[in-house]
Parts: sequence; structure tokens; C-alpha cells
Amino acid sequence: MNEFSDGNRVVYLVMRNTAGIEDIKERLARVGEADDRIVVHFREDDASGTRYVPVNEVLEKISERAVDYRLVVENKRGDRSMCAVSRFYGGLGDIVSMYPSILTIATRYEKVYLFIPQIYHFFFRNIPNVECHDHTHTFRRGTNIGLLKIRYPHLYNRCGVIYDLFCPAIRYEMQTNYKPKKSRLEVFADAFKVEPEPPRISLPPPTFDLPSPVVGFNLFSMNRSKDWPIIRVRSVCQELVKQGINVVTMDMDVGIAEARSYVDMTVEELCSMISALDCMVSTDTGPFHVAGACGIPVVGLFGPTDGALTAKHYENVKVIHDQRDDACFRPCYFATTNRYRCANNIGDCMKDIKAEQVIDAVMAIVS
Repeated sequence: MNEFSDGNRVVYLVMRNTAGIEDIKERLARVGEADDRIVVHFREDDASGTRYVPVNEVLEKISERAVDYRLVVENKRGDRSMCAVSRFYGGLGDIVSMYPSILTIATRYEKVYLFIPQIYHFFFRNIPNVECHDHTHTFRRGTNIGLLKIRYPHLYNRCGVIYDLFCPAIRYEMQTNYKPKKSRLEVFADAFKVEPEPPRISLPPPTFDLPSPVVGFNLFSMNRSKDWPIIRVRSVCQELVKQGINVVTMDMDVGIAEARSYVDMTVEELCSMISALDCMVSTDTGPFHVAGACGIPVVGLFGPTDGALTAKHYENVKVIHDQRDDACFRPCYFATTNRYRCANNIGDCMKDIKAEQVIDAVMAIVS
């Protein structure tokens, strides 16, 4: 049979890791049930050539490779009173979610070597026993732990326990088919084998004065499906200014005349600024977590992700999300399940959040 004949669909798979195996299997199985003419081009890294196989055979092969990913690695040559925490990947929100677990293990080890991107080192500056080193993802082939061994062999060999924190949260969310029951803070606590604790972070004030009362806006993220339409942002800013509230934006420079825009800040400057606000308005992105951890009142706008789950560890958060009861898959987490409807665009659920809802929530805090 000609695999590329009319009517056949070809799926290309390269199995380099097993993250989200159950999700991959489920999706492939659904595709195979819907169309028995599916042909899969499956290649393993160590294969001498390539071949075409049916979906069922690929599912069997995937099952054979679905091994548990070890989050804790023991180094018998090292000192068990010392540990390394390695994470070359992730954003600001995940660092905040890791923070309470780092505090806990810092009391259990004589020394904690923390390998994360340098831009986040300031969070851990005053934690006893914690020593930070720069560890940033590159496009070189290699695992999180593998690159750690190459970059810091003397420190790696010194530690008896190594925590491989290469995004256990994403793996967990994929395994639940993007219907998680645990927050990322809880997932990180599980990875460290500690009890989850709410993050409580104290940051120095910014080096510049902010007007008072002041509301900060951070409404854009790495994934556009979580953004809020800019026309709504403008509407809210304009109304707040009419009410005598000062407004600052910190992730955009879009010509909102009523707002003072702060751009090109370092991550540390951004976080210090957030800690000085009277209220924060944010979508599900890093600054939301910083504000919550600093005890700043937050109005959180949620659509593709679960606001109640994300905000559960913060004391003063008002979650706003759409109340529709339709065929939407919300929460779909980055429009993954609902990708044919709103992938790479602002989520329909975000568009349903009204400016009036945000204005009322903010005024209840600052008035």
C-alpha cells in the first residue's frame, strides 16, 4: 500500500521523552478510532531507519517507554546533608510556587545549592543555607540534570540528593488531561516531598516613588489565550482615573494616556514595584503570583485556567471568570483541548469578562 495515497493521513512522531505519555496515548487512540486509515511515521532516536506503522503498534511502543520520571536522584558519592535543586526552565509564577518548598528543605539540609536562571536569584538572597547558581536552558541537547553535571560537576558530586525540577507541574497537568486537581504549588511540594505551604515573600520597596492610591495592571502573558482584550484594559483605566485612582501598567506600552507605563524593568524591579501597589489586576501570569505572595490584594482574570485552583494559597484574591454554560471546555489550560476554537488567540472565555466586573472589584478594594 502507498502510505501517501489519497485518503490516508500521516502522523509524525519522534519519541525523545515520555512527558504526557497518557495524554499522547489518549489522543492517538481517539484519532485511530475516528479514522482507520491513519498511518503513523514513527522514528526512535536509535533506529537505523524509518518505517510506517499503524496507530495500534505505536500505542504499544509508547506504553513500553512509559517509565516513571525520577524527580529525586540519589548520588551515592555525595554528602546527604547537602542537596542540589536544578531547574533551568520556567517562569516567574513557577519560581514563586517553588519558594515555600525551598524554605522547607533549607531547614532539612546543611546546604542547598539552587540552580535556576540568575534573574530569579534575588528571591532566595536571604534564605540561610541556600546558595544560588545560574542555570539557564540552552538549545544544546541534554537534560536538566545532564547540563547540571556538565556545568557544575564539583557541586553535583558534592550533593547526595539532587532534585530534578524540570517542570513537574506541566507533566502533572498533561497526565490529568489538563484537568488538574492540585495547584502548581502543591505539585512542587510533592516533588520535594514536603507539605505545601502558602508563599509569603517580603521584597524591598522600589527605588522610585509610586502615587497613591495606585492600581497596577499586568494583563499579558506568554500564552495569548490568557490575555484580556486591550480595549477593555483602556476602558477600566479610564474609569479608575475618573474615580481618582492612579493607574500603572508594567508589561505594555500601548499608549493608554491615563496610565503611567513602566517598561524595560528587570524582574527584581518588577517584583519590587508589585509589592508596593494598593491593588493588582492580572491574568494568570507571573505577576499575579508575586502579588499574591506579597499579600497585595489581587483581582485575577481567568479563562483557560482554573482561577480557584491557582488562587487557593493566596489570602486576598478576587477571581473573575466567565459564567457561561455552553460547549466550551474551560478550564482547558492554554486552549489545548479547545485548540480548534481559540488557539493562538485571546480565549473566548477571556473576552466574556466585562470591564464593569473589573472596575467594581477594584473599587471595592481601594475605595
